[in-house]
Amino acid sequence: MSLFDRLRGKPTESSFAKALLAAIKQQGDPRQLVYDQEQFMLHVPGTADRINLRNIYQEHLSLDQTDRPGHLETLARVFCQSETELPEDFEEAKSHLRPKVYCRSTFANMELVNKVRGDKRLNIPLYALGDHLLMSLVYDQEYSMRSISGDDLEKWGTTFYEAMEIAKTNLERTTVAWARMGDNFHSSMSGDNYDSSRVLLTDQIGEFSVLGDHVAVVPQRDALYVTGTNDPTGLGILLDFVEKAYQNDPRPLSPIPLRLREGEWEDWDLPMNHEHFERYHRTKTQFLGTMYADQKELLEGECQPLYGDVFVASYSGIESQDGTKLRSYSVWGEGVDTLLPRTDLIAFGQLTGEPCLVDWSKAREIIGHLMLADDELYPVRYRVREFPDEQSMETLRQFSEAN
Repeated sequence: MSLFDRLRGKPTESSFAKALLAAIKQQGDPRQLVYDQEQFMLHVPGTADRINLRNIYQEHLSLDQTDRPGHLETLARVFCQSETELPEDFEEAKSHLRPKVYCRSTFANMELVNKVRGDKRLNIPLYALGDHLLMSLVYDQEYSMRSISGDDLEKWGTTFYEAMEIAKTNLERTTVAWARMGDNFHSSMSGDNYDSSRVLLTDQIGEFSVLGDHVAVVPQRDALYVTGTNDPTGLGILLDFVEKAYQNDPRPLSPIPLRLREGEWEDWDLPMNHEHFERYHRTKTQFLGTMYADQKELLEGECQPLYGDVFVASYSGIESQDGTKLRSYSVWGEGVDTLLPRTDLIAFGQLTGEPCLVDWSKAREIIGHLMLADDELYPVRYRVREFPDEQSMETLRQFSEAN
C-alpha cells in the first residue's frame, strides 16, 4: 500500500480482517474464527466454515472513510445472522425463501480448495443459468442471506424444485417496479439485493416489448437489463450499463447475455459482424481473464497438489495496432506439460523459430486429439502433454495470424 493510501486512512488487508474479526466477536458470534493472512480469509480451523474477504475488502475500500465503521458493523451482523438456526417447520420458512444468482467461479474455486483439503463437497443445490451463472436458494433475513443446503430441504421434507417455485413467487410479490427506457429496453429497480435474481421471472420478462428474442444481462447483484437480439440501440445501452458495472462494482456477476428460448435462458454471443461486437468481446475477454487469473493463482498455490508439476498457462490479451480489437491468447510451449485456458488464439512456441499464432477453433480442427478438456475445472482448461509434430506444425503455420 502506498504512503498516499495510508495517509488517506485506507486499511491494509490485515487491519481490515482484524477489525472485522473484532466486530464479529462483539456481536456475540460463538465461533472460534481466526485470520488466515495467506488466504485472506477468516475461518474455523478444522472445519469448512470460512469467510473469504477479498470482495468485501474491495467493497470496503470503495466507501468514504466516514462510512467504513458502519460497513464493518453491518458485515458483522451479516456473518453472525448467517449462523442463525433455520425454522424446523417448512411452513414457517416458506415466506423467507428467495432465489439467488451467483457467478459460477465462486463455487468452482471453493470446490477446488475443498478437494485439495479433503473437505466434503458443498451440499448446496446449484443449477446452471447459462455457462457462467448458477442459481440457488437462500433464506432471507434482515441483514443476511443464508444458503439452503440439501440437508435443509431434506429436513423440511421438500424438493429443490418445490422450494424454488415458492421462492420465485415470493420474489415476484416483492418486485416493486420495472423501469423502461424508450419502448424496448427494461431493467429491474427494486434495490433489495435480488434484482439479478429477477432474471428467473421469465413469465414477466417474456411479456416485455423487445425487438427479436429477449436478451438479459446480470452484471452485478443489483442489476438486471433486458432488451432484444435485433435491437442495436438497446444492445448499445445494455453494454453501457455493463461496462459501468464492471468499472465500479467489486462483486460482478457476468457480462454474458442470456437469450430466452421457450421459457429457458441460454448464453448468447453477439455475432462477429454485429456493430457492437468489439465492445462486447472486450468486456467478455476481461471477464474471463479475471476468472482465469484467480484460477491460476489457486492452481499454482494451495491447489498445486491436484495437478503436480504442470505449467498453468496465463490468459493474456493482444490488441490490434489501432486499439479497436482485443483478442485473448495462451502459449503452448514445446516440451511443456501445460493446462491451457480457452482463448481466441494459441501461440505455439517452439524451441527454435518464431512463435505461430493460430485461431483456437482452427487449431482444434488440426490437433484437437492433443487437447484434453478438463471439465472439472471452471473455466475449462485443456491438458496438453505433447507438442504437435512437424507435419502438424506445417499445417498450423498455413493458418498463422501472421500470414
